[in-house]
Amino acid sequence: MTATGSVGNPHANMNQKPNPAERVIAKFGGQSAVAKLIEKGQSTVQHWAAKGIIPAKWHPVLIGLAAENGISLSASDFLDVDPGSGLTKLPEAKWMGFLALGVELPVYVLDDGRRVISRTGATGLITDNKGGGNLESYLGVEAMKDHRPANAVMIEFSIQGVVNKTVMGFEAETFLEICRAYVSALAAGALKTQRQIEIACKCSMFLAACAKVGLIALIDEATGYQYARADDALQVKLRAFLEKEMRPWEKTFPDELWIEFARLTNW
Repeated sequence: MTATGSVGNPHANMNQKPNPAERVIAKFGGQSAVAKLIEKGQSTVQHWAAKGIIPAKWHPVLIGLAAENGISLSASDFLDVDPGSGLTKLPEAKWMGFLALGVELPVYVLDDGRRVISRTGATGLITDNKGGGNLESYLGVEAMKDHRPANAVMIEFSIQGVVNKTVMGFEAETFLEICRAYVSALAAGALKTQRQIEIACKCSMFLAACAKVGLIALIDEATGYQYARADDALQVKLRAFLEKEMRPWEKTFPDELWIEFARLTNW
């Protein structure tokens, strides 16, 4: 008979360090607690512990649930890292920059070639800097349950030349998938709050602008014009496209004007 919250013989792994799945599960108080939070049978969580790996599609869900319950959990907790080894096994940002899109969006290229967007910057872009940098909590809401992308996993990486400093971010493709998920949820009528709808609209605008810039970039690459254009030409295009996408959503008149109209006309 297996004890609740354990797998197999409770004494079999007494001298072994817990695997990543077991460490994450322990943060929530055990297998039963995790199963209840994700609304799955305990056998699912038990399987994670036995394998030592939590499937990627559950990472943003668990991070979101952790944030809601005051539990400290980050993407690195899902990695097979020995805290006492001194080896973080984290990728390193070799190139860094900012996309000027009305707000500055920090971007990086890692030593393994992945293009990454800052977690805080990505959240600020679609929430008008009102999200606190915690994008995973937005993905963890009930309205996104059937739409969140399975691969919405954050990357933890270090910055070249900066000691004891790590950064969280999303691969560029992952961020686009997150935007598509919000648009899909909006189309399905799953988003209920004004805040959620506003985020979905922002995501839609960003996707439309990126599609236009992407085609321009491909033409420039195919023709060689990428070497003749201005260094920031694509950023300028993206910013212009975003402004054009946002224009139909902007208020023509401030609220104060309508209040005065209402006062004068007893409306």
